[in-house]
Amino acid sequence: MTIAAAPAQQRLSVGIGQLAVTKDPGTVLIAYGLGSCVGVTAWDAANRVAGMVHVLLPASDRPGPDAKEPARYADHAVEALI
Repeated sequence: MTIAAAPAQQRLSVGIGQLAVTKDPGTVLIAYGLGSCVGVTAWDAANRVAGMVHVLLPASDRPGPDAKEPARYADHAVEALI
């Protein structure tokens, strides 16, 4: 039996509080060990762009996202992803 090899895929790890987007169809966005965190993904079919945020906490007491961790809080992460 011959098994065809799958096309090469690049895995882009999305850590806690991080946001990632890609237009590369060979890239897989992945969040390891979500635990009590939440991973939110989005797909824009018109522009062929995929994105993921790895959210740690529901709400921030700050008016905007942290530059180092834009997806740490859900209230900023989902907006940043969109």
